[in-house]
Amino acid sequence: MVELERGDVEALSRYLQYWQLRYGAQALMIHLLPKLLKSIGDHWQVGSMKIHQEHLMTELLQTHLRNLLTLWSAPSKPLRFLLTTLPEEKHGLGLLLSENLMRMEGFSTISLGLQTPVESMVHACRDHQIDILCLSVSEANTSSLTVSQVVMLDQKLPSHVRIWLGGEGARRLPVQGDRIDRVISLEGLLTSLQILSASLNEKAPTP
Repeated sequence: MVELERGDVEALSRYLQYWQLRYGAQALMIHLLPKLLKSIGDHWQVGSMKIHQEHLMTELLQTHLRNLLTLWSAPSKPLRFLLTTLPEEKHGLGLLLSENLMRMEGFSTISLGLQTPVESMVHACRDHQIDILCLSVSEANTSSLTVSQVVMLDQKLPSHVRIWLGGEGARRLPVQGDRIDRVISLEGLLTSLQILSASLNEKAPTP
């Protein structure tokens, strides 16, 4: 793997392009990028990577993922996803990874970015006729406030809207509800999307 501690964004950019050309965008998102993100976080925590280097690497990954969004065809599935984070959540790469997988599978997505107030999520789900609200929760954001906000969403969202909780924080978040699902890993997200897609295909009228 590219030597991240050097903070060489050009080397990282070349490495991402090489991986995508050789293995494809799906493999890049499922297998390489999660390892890169973990490695960047580990280097930052032990002090082998400076803050500005971590920011440069993160910005490069965000740019690459935004560029990937332009590769996918127009949505072909009837369900709509809304992606965002709760107000205290500042990590957004998981959202971009998730959005790419959803678009790759033919679903329509709307991203509100980071730190959206609960009431704004509720209004957005109504205004944009959202079917599934996807929240990214990092491992550092599992406070009682986060729990109360998810409970509030469960109470206020239109009855048909499901809530998908993703990220390492979702694993430990003590919330339950009939419409709440945990989709922790990217592999799990891809599997859930493929199952959902197959279900929609079965329900589609035969021409």
